Amino acid sequence: MKYIVAFVASEFVNFRQAEFSALVRLQGLELEKIVSDLSTDNWLRPYLVINLDSDAQAEALIERSVLIKAVYHHWCDASSFPDLLSEVARIPTNVADQYLNSACTYKVVISSANKKIDHQTKLTMIEDVLNAHPTLDATVCLSDPQHRLYILLDYAPRNWPKLPPDASKDHLRRIYYGRLVATSKRCELINSYRLADRNYLGNTSMDVRLSGIMANVGLCSPGTLVWDPFVGTGSILLTASVWGAYGGGSDIDYALLHGMGMSPKAGQGKRQDDECLRSSYQQYGLEKRFMDVIVADATTLHRLLRIPGVDFLIPAHETTCSDPVGLFDAILTDPPYGFRERSCRVAEKAVEREPSLVTPDRLAEITGQSTPA
Repeated sequence: MKYIVAFVASEFVNFRQAEFSALVRLQGLELEKIVSDLSTDNWLRPYLVINLDSDAQAEALIERSVLIKAVYHHWCDASSFPDLLSEVARIPTNVADQYLNSACTYKVVISSANKKIDHQTKLTMIEDVLNAHPTLDATVCLSDPQHRLYILLDYAPRNWPKLPPDASKDHLRRIYYGRLVATSKRCELINSYRLADRNYLGNTSMDVRLSGIMANVGLCSPGTLVWDPFVGTGSILLTASVWGAYGGGSDIDYALLHGMGMSPKAGQGKRQDDECLRSSYQQYGLEKRFMDVIVADATTLHRLLRIPGVDFLIPAHETTCSDPVGLFDAILTDPPYGFRERSCRVAEKAVEREPSLVTPDRLAEITGQSTPA
């Protein structure tokens, strides 16, 4: 069956394909069988037609998505509104009758992308679509309907490179008609885990939406182990644990990990005694999924995160395991960068430099040590 996925307009557009592909893998499905057109242009559009087996499969697919608003059961689509009315009249009875010719209640909603439609135009379009159905016996309920039917209009953005030369500024690329199946939990995730409400917060804490996308791309699910080598205030780990992953991390900043210093919250002053990543996990009832954090340099983590019997520093090392070797299911991190982070050398050994003008003999004279043989 065909379904329509509605993306969040103009929000992290370049991550749509990566997140959707990860969600497909989490459900044990194959992307090539679900999406017929994997071209870049297809992912830039606000609506994507996919193939799934059932409503339950569609709901499970988008449940934890950050970039998908909702999924609809595809009834028909066309390139213009008059053509859509013709398609509506040909919708199979076994598809529409259980919603429009029964004791159920329904409501029709219009949603458009890249153009705002006035209220009167919406009413006219809704009436025309309903009149296009051969029979219509269900009851309209605007407050709390059992089923919601959607008319989805995809208008081309003004900077769309494929806009026909003779097209008007409001060029309708495609119009879809279908039934709402489910909405994602993106709003619940964003509102429930707002950074402003966190016990433990930093100046560079990751945005909830971005950390949610990272958790999806990292295939975080119940029982998986996730590590953040630049954990900071743990905003990425916390979101990963929302979906059942066990989170742990490291950071070179001792004061940050132990909640020392000044708080970034206005008017608070110094951090409170219990202000740490564990307190954030406790705040959301996720403490059982918190492994711990350690003070460590990311360049020397191979010493701490070593798998017994395996030395990754020896290229020729052979393992006795037939399966891929690894401690963690995902490494999710946001390395320090930009003017907010001070730069310092934390390498184990000094970097080789060009020979200086000071000769070994002169150096020995300065230091009072004998010249090495």
